[in-house]
Amino acid sequence: MKKTTNTPPKTLDEFIAQNGYYVCLPINFAVVFTPSELIVLSVIKHNLNIGTKTFSISLLKVWTGLSQNTIKDALTSLVDLDVLSKGSVSKKGTFYKINEKKLARLYMELNRTTAPVERLRIADRFRGEGKELHAGRIAEFENTEFDTRR
Repeated sequence: MKKTTNTPPKTLDEFIAQNGYYVCLPINFAVVFTPSELIVLSVIKHNLNIGTKTFSISLLKVWTGLSQNTIKDALTSLVDLDVLSKGSVSKKGTFYKINEKKLARLYMELNRTTAPVERLRIADRFRGEGKELHAGRIAEFENTEFDTRR
């Protein structure tokens, strides 16, 4: 990670880029993951980028502001979705690895379409049966101008 400079940034984006305070996750992932899953994934990704190797629930509570149960649920879900691999456990916490190839394939699939309803379908297929997030929204907007199947 780069060190903070004393030069005032022209924009927030410039400041973040100059100082290495960013995590690269596409906005399309907002339809795939719940907000708590997305923030836990972002925090783990950022911390892996800066050299943190283990993650305790306490560390994730501090970084995310989420409750212990919400973090545990998000971690369980991310592991079930094969986005995170849970490794060994030490006194400092659990080792996690991000399945970057799976996320890259998901990113490519989401970006092959510009139709919002199709992106919801892709997200629900990715999550799998019984874990869908968008069945109601898909039904609401199916065969509308937001759907490629109309």
